[in-house]
Amino acid sequence: MKPNPPPELLRHISGSPSVEAFVATFPHIRLEVRRHLGLAGFDFADFERILDLGCGVGRFLFAFQPELTPRQKLWGCDVHQGCARWCRENIDFAEVAHNPLEPPLPYQAGQFDLVYALSVFTHLRLDLQLRWAAEVYRVLRPGGVLFAFLHGPQFFSVFQAEQRAASARVFDVETLGDDGLFAYLASPRGDAREQGRRGSRPQPGCGGGAVLRLPSGEEVPPDRSGSRPGHLRLPKGSAR
Repeated sequence: MKPNPPPELLRHISGSPSVEAFVATFPHIRLEVRRHLGLAGFDFADFERILDLGCGVGRFLFAFQPELTPRQKLWGCDVHQGCARWCRENIDFAEVAHNPLEPPLPYQAGQFDLVYALSVFTHLRLDLQLRWAAEVYRVLRPGGVLFAFLHGPQFFSVFQAEQRAASARVFDVETLGDDGLFAYLASPRGDAREQGRRGSRPQPGCGGGAVLRLPSGEEVPPDRSGSRPGHLRLPKGSAR
């Protein structure tokens, strides 16, 4: 199947309407996903049920479709109705759904072995990041893996510079272990609370890759927003 997303959707997800540029990223996606999984002790071939969370027009799905084994299956979902609709109508090797800005996903608990989330959490305000982390935990099987792009401590200087330059009005951080952060910067071009209510994606943040095995954990009390993130154990911390 030849990837041919319409220019307006390509521009929406990447800023470029070029199909050629879109397709040219596939080898890099395959290389980097396999490399980071390998560094964490995993092999892509070992995952049978794989979800692309925030699939856009199927970059990850198209990239890995030629390498799927007979026992592997792909799913995708996206908050953008146009992207999800195009994928459903044009990708026959994966099941794609539209999902709302807020959880839950239309999947069963423990359905997936691997969840891939490229530049998803870096687009969301902090409370939504934590709620989606809990939702990803719900749909992963015990011992499943989340491949996500998060901010790391190396971005503290970026956050502080943005605040000093008055380029960002909100600076919220929650720690994820020792080397990952759920972080949110709000652009003065739009209110943080309005995120997701407009037709286009928020401006992406700077992110770093992380491969996380999500163990079973004890239930934690509700966070500051009053939601209860299932059994996801998130160390609390903040920097403002």
